[in-house]
Amino acid sequence: TFAVIERMHTDGDAYVAELATIGYLEGIQNMVGHAGVDPAVFVPYLGPESARWWRGLDRFWAGEHPTVEPNDEQPGSPAV
Repeated sequence: TFAVIERMHTDGDAYVAELATIGYLEGIQNMVGHAGVDPAVFVPYLGPESARWWRGLDRFWAGEHPTVEPNDEQPGSPAV
């Protein structure tokens, strides 16, 4: 569940957090995206830390950042 992914981000070491991001969140984005489902439908189920990494994945795959890093910007907020 998404609560487990959140706990992996908040309570796990760096390897566990990487698994949560690259293994699970990125996997969800890729799987549903290829199935024609908008990955954004999952955002309401994410915890705060998972949402930061989800946005980081979005930035990485959009070519806006060279690595996957947590992103604190909220969707629709003005760029700084």
